[in-house]
Amino acid sequence: MLGAFTGNYVLYAGSKAPREHLLEPLPKKLGQEESQSICPSPIDTTFFHAQEDPQSIQYLSAASVSNRLGTVEDIVPMVSFLAPEQAQWTTGKTLFVNGGFVTR
Repeated sequence: MLGAFTGNYVLYAGSKAPREHLLEPLPKKLGQEESQSICPSPIDTTFFHAQEDPQSIQYLSAASVSNRLGTVEDIVPMVSFLAPEQAQWTTGKTLFVNGGFVTR
């Protein structure tokens, strides 16, 4: 699920909400221990830049506490942490990895 919305991502945001709602009960239904999701802030990728104009990039960059967009390198450590052997007692959660872009 997205923590913040912009007009350029209506379909993208709509596709993410069901995923989070299915994620919470999935471990109990399937008897699995691992079921996590990562919700990043805007990430500095070609996909992102293709959707945004310079003004929105500046606005979204300023929305984080670091005054920048996220990077793939910001997300990779959390993906590694969520590997089953590291996060055995974490399940059914969405982790917001976003540099303070939003808080929940």
